[in-house]
Amino acid sequence: MAQLGRKVISLALGEPDFPTPPHIIEAAERAMQRGETRYTPTAGTPQLRRAIAEKIVQDNRIPIGPAQVVVTSGAKHALYNVFQALLEPGDEVLVPLPCWVSYPPHVELAGGRMVGVPTQAERGFRVEAEALRQRLTPQSRVILLNSPNNPTGACLQRADIEAIAALAVEKDLIIVSDEVYEDLVYEGEPPLSPASLGPEVARRTVTVSGVSKSYAMTGWRIGWLSAMDQGLVDAVIRLQSHSTSNPCSVAQAAALAALTGPRDFQQGWRFEFDRRRRALVAGLSALPGFSCPMPCGAFYAFPSIQELLGPGRIAADDTGMAMLLLEEAELATVPGSAFASPGHLRFSYALSFEQLTEALHRLRRFLAARGLAANGNGAEGLAELA
Repeated sequence: MAQLGRKVISLALGEPDFPTPPHIIEAAERAMQRGETRYTPTAGTPQLRRAIAEKIVQDNRIPIGPAQVVVTSGAKHALYNVFQALLEPGDEVLVPLPCWVSYPPHVELAGGRMVGVPTQAERGFRVEAEALRQRLTPQSRVILLNSPNNPTGACLQRADIEAIAALAVEKDLIIVSDEVYEDLVYEGEPPLSPASLGPEVARRTVTVSGVSKSYAMTGWRIGWLSAMDQGLVDAVIRLQSHSTSNPCSVAQAAALAALTGPRDFQQGWRFEFDRRRRALVAGLSALPGFSCPMPCGAFYAFPSIQELLGPGRIAADDTGMAMLLLEEAELATVPGSAFASPGHLRFSYALSFEQLTEALHRLRRFLAARGLAANGNGAEGLAELA
C-alpha cells in the first residue's frame, strides 16, 4: 500500500525507530577495514563473549564466564538453539499467554508441545506460579518467561519470579528467560533475572538477550544465551556449528562496541518511549470499546477490543479489525490472535510522537464513522502529553 502512495502508519513495528548510534557503526567500518570479514569461532569472538559475560555479571548479577556464553544470529536464534538442544519429543514447555509469535514454532520444531498459561489484564498480564503449577504434567520440562513482555509490555515483579523459581527447583524444571527488552522498563521494580536468585536457580536457567532493542540494532542480528550448564552450552555450540556457523563477524565487532561503549543515549530513548507510552495509552483508553492497561516495559500497548467484535459489530474478530484499520484508516496493527490472545490488537509506540498522534486521530475518525464517539477527557489528556 505504501508503494502505491498510500500514507500508511505502521504501529506493527517490533524495533526501535532510533538510528544505531554512530560509534557502533564506526566500529563496524573499522572492523571491515581491518579485514575482520572472515569466520570467527562458532560461539563468537573471544572479545565479544568476554564483554557479554561482563555485562551479565554487572547488570544481571549472574556469575557467568565467557565460556558459558554463546553468541547467536539474534536472540530469536538463541531461543531456537536452546529448544533444539533441550527438548525431546513430547516434552512440554509452559508459556504464559499472550506470548511472542515465534515461541510456539520454536517448541514445535524441536518436537515439543507448548502449554499456554493464560494471564489477566487486571494483574498486568503477570503470570502466577500457581497457574503454572496447575498445568504441570509428567512431561513438563521448561518454563519460558519473557519480561518485559512482547506483546503486552508486562514486567514480572520479584515476588513473581521468586515463586516461579521455587516451583522450577521443586519440580526440576528449566527456566528459559527471554530478557531482550531488559533495558526498556519505565516504572515499577528494576528488571530481575531469574538466574540471579542463587546457584540452585542459576544452574537450571538459560538467559537470552541481545543488542537489537537496547541499541537499535535489529538488522545486525546479534543475540546471545548464557547458562551455568556447560553441557547445554556445548550442545548449542555444536548445533550452531552445523547450522549457521558463527554470527556475522562485522556485526560482532559492532556489538562489542555497543557493550563496551557509552550507554548514556539509552536514558534519552527511555524518556521518549515513556512519553509515547503514556500518550498512546491515554489515547487508546479514550476510545469506545478499547480497554488498555498501562505497560511497564518494552514498546507495545495491548488493548482489548472484545466489545467491538462479533456478529453485528465492527468486525467478526481481531484479524478482521486489523484488516479494516489497514484498508480504511491506513493503520497497520497486529491482531492479538498472532500472540495466542484473540480479541486484542498490538500497537507499537516505536514511531514518532507526531505519527502516534495522527494514528490516534485516524482511530477516532474510524470509530466515529460507525457512530462511536471518543471520550473527550482522554483526548484532552493526549493533548497535554503532546
